[in-house]
Amino acid sequence: MNRVVLVEDTEADRYLMRRMLQPRFPSLEFVELEDGERALEYFRSAEWFTADRTDFETVLITDINMPRVNGFQFLERLGDLMTERGIHPDAIPIAVLSSSSAWSDRKRAAEISIVDECLCKPIDIAKLQGLVGQATAARAA
Repeated sequence: MNRVVLVEDTEADRYLMRRMLQPRFPSLEFVELEDGERALEYFRSAEWFTADRTDFETVLITDINMPRVNGFQFLERLGDLMTERGIHPDAIPIAVLSSSSAWSDRKRAAEISIVDECLCKPIDIAKLQGLVGQATAARAA
Protein backbone atom coordinates (compact mmCIF):
# COMPACT_ATOMS: atom_id res chain seq x y z
CA MET A 1 0.00 0.00 0.00
CA ASN A 2 1.31 3.40 -0.75
CA ARG A 3 -1.46 5.93 -0.12
CA VAL A 4 -3.48 7.16 2.84
CA VAL A 5 -6.26 9.60 2.05
CA LEU A 6 -6.95 11.76 5.12
CA VAL A 7 -10.24 13.65 5.01
CA GLU A 8 -10.15 15.88 8.07
CA ASP A 9 -10.90 19.58 8.46
CA THR A 10 -8.53 20.11 11.39
CA GLU A 11 -4.92 20.52 10.28
CA ALA A 12 -3.60 19.48 13.70
CA ASP A 13 -5.46 16.15 13.48
CA ARG A 14 -4.08 15.50 9.99
CA TYR A 15 -0.59 16.26 11.30
CA LEU A 16 -1.06 13.87 14.25
CA MET A 17 -2.22 11.04 12.01
CA ARG A 18 0.79 11.51 9.74
CA ARG A 19 3.08 11.49 12.78
CA MET A 20 1.44 8.30 14.05
CA LEU A 21 1.81 6.47 10.74
CA GLN A 22 5.05 7.69 9.15
CA PRO A 23 7.51 6.00 11.55
CA ARG A 24 5.93 2.58 11.01
CA PHE A 25 5.09 3.06 7.31
CA PRO A 26 7.75 5.42 5.93
CA SER A 27 6.88 4.86 2.26
CA LEU A 28 3.27 6.08 2.58
CA GLU A 29 2.03 8.95 0.45
CA PHE A 30 -0.46 11.15 2.28
CA VAL A 31 -3.29 12.85 0.41
CA GLU A 32 -4.86 15.43 2.72
CA LEU A 33 -8.29 16.89 2.04
CA GLU A 34 -10.15 19.36 4.25
CA ASP A 35 -13.74 18.21 3.74
CA GLY A 36 -15.99 15.68 2.08
CA GLU A 37 -16.61 17.88 -0.95
CA ARG A 38 -12.91 18.01 -1.81
CA ALA A 39 -12.61 14.29 -1.13
CA LEU A 40 -15.43 13.52 -3.57
CA GLU A 41 -13.73 15.69 -6.19
CA TYR A 42 -10.50 13.80 -5.56
CA PHE A 43 -12.06 10.36 -6.02
CA ARG A 44 -14.17 11.45 -9.01
CA SER A 45 -11.09 12.75 -10.82
CA ALA A 46 -8.68 9.96 -9.80
CA GLU A 47 -7.76 8.02 -12.93
CA TRP A 48 -6.82 4.99 -10.80
CA PHE A 49 -10.31 4.79 -9.19
CA THR A 50 -11.88 2.36 -11.68
CA ALA A 51 -13.35 -1.14 -11.60
CA ASP A 52 -10.53 -2.62 -13.67
CA ARG A 53 -8.09 -2.10 -10.79
CA THR A 54 -7.65 -5.00 -8.40
CA ASP A 55 -5.52 -3.17 -5.85
CA PHE A 56 -6.05 0.49 -5.06
CA GLU A 57 -3.13 0.64 -2.61
CA THR A 58 -5.19 3.11 -0.59
CA VAL A 59 -6.62 3.45 2.90
CA LEU A 60 -9.24 6.14 3.51
CA ILE A 61 -9.56 7.82 6.90
CA THR A 62 -12.34 10.38 7.23
CA ASP A 63 -13.70 12.61 9.94
CA ILE A 64 -17.45 12.84 10.53
CA ASN A 65 -17.89 16.45 11.61
CA MET A 66 -16.68 18.63 8.74
CA PRO A 67 -17.99 21.73 6.99
CA ARG A 68 -19.78 21.71 3.61
CA VAL A 69 -20.04 17.90 3.14
CA ASN A 70 -19.77 15.94 6.39
CA GLY A 71 -18.29 12.48 6.70
CA PHE A 72 -21.62 10.66 6.51
CA GLN A 73 -22.65 12.53 3.35
CA PHE A 74 -19.21 11.97 1.84
CA LEU A 75 -19.27 8.21 2.53
CA GLU A 76 -22.78 7.80 1.13
CA ARG A 77 -21.77 9.64 -2.07
CA LEU A 78 -18.49 7.72 -2.27
CA GLY A 79 -20.45 4.47 -1.99
CA ASP A 80 -22.69 5.64 -4.84
CA LEU A 81 -19.61 6.51 -6.91
CA MET A 82 -18.12 3.09 -6.24
CA THR A 83 -21.37 1.44 -7.34
CA GLU A 84 -21.52 3.58 -10.50
CA ARG A 85 -17.97 2.57 -11.38
CA GLY A 86 -18.41 -1.08 -10.49
CA ILE A 87 -15.94 -0.95 -7.60
CA HIS A 88 -16.47 -3.51 -4.83
CA PRO A 89 -17.43 -1.93 -1.46
CA ASP A 90 -14.46 -3.64 0.23
CA ALA A 91 -11.92 -2.41 -2.32
CA ILE A 92 -10.58 0.29 0.00
CA PRO A 93 -10.24 -0.05 3.79
CA ILE A 94 -12.18 2.87 5.29
CA ALA A 95 -12.03 4.20 8.84
CA VAL A 96 -14.31 6.89 10.25
CA LEU A 97 -13.01 9.29 12.89
CA SER A 98 -15.31 10.90 15.38
CA SER A 99 -14.78 13.39 18.16
CA SER A 100 -18.20 12.35 19.35
CA SER A 101 -18.46 9.42 21.70
CA ALA A 102 -22.17 9.26 20.89
CA TRP A 103 -23.30 5.73 20.22
CA SER A 104 -25.59 7.02 17.45
CA ASP A 105 -22.63 8.32 15.40
CA ARG A 106 -20.73 5.05 15.72
CA LYS A 107 -23.87 3.06 14.88
CA ARG A 108 -24.58 5.24 11.84
CA ALA A 109 -20.98 4.85 10.63
CA ALA A 110 -21.15 1.07 11.07
CA GLU A 111 -24.34 0.95 8.99
CA ILE A 112 -22.57 2.42 5.95
CA SER A 113 -21.58 -0.63 3.92
CA ILE A 114 -18.17 0.67 2.84
CA VAL A 115 -16.97 1.49 6.40
CA ASP A 116 -14.57 -0.97 8.05
CA GLU A 117 -13.68 0.75 11.32
CA CYS A 118 -14.90 3.57 13.55
CA LEU A 119 -12.21 5.32 15.60
CA CYS A 120 -12.94 7.87 18.32
CA LYS A 121 -10.77 10.87 19.04
CA PRO A 122 -8.37 11.05 20.68
CA ILE A 123 -7.02 8.61 18.14
CA ASP A 124 -5.76 5.27 19.42
CA ILE A 125 -2.37 4.90 17.71
CA ALA A 126 -2.45 1.10 17.89
CA LYS A 127 -5.86 0.91 16.18
CA LEU A 128 -4.82 3.38 13.49
CA GLN A 129 -1.55 1.58 12.79
CA GLY A 130 -3.40 -1.75 12.92
CA LEU A 131 -5.86 -0.67 10.22
CA VAL A 132 -3.05 0.45 7.91
CA GLY A 133 -0.96 -2.60 8.84
CA GLN A 134 -3.80 -5.01 8.01
CA ALA A 135 -4.29 -3.36 4.63
CA THR A 136 -0.55 -3.57 3.95
CA ALA A 137 -0.38 -7.25 5.00
CA ALA A 138 -3.43 -8.15 2.90
CA ARG A 139 -1.83 -6.65 -0.18
CA ALA A 140 1.49 -8.41 0.45
CA ALA A 141 -0.23 -11.81 0.75
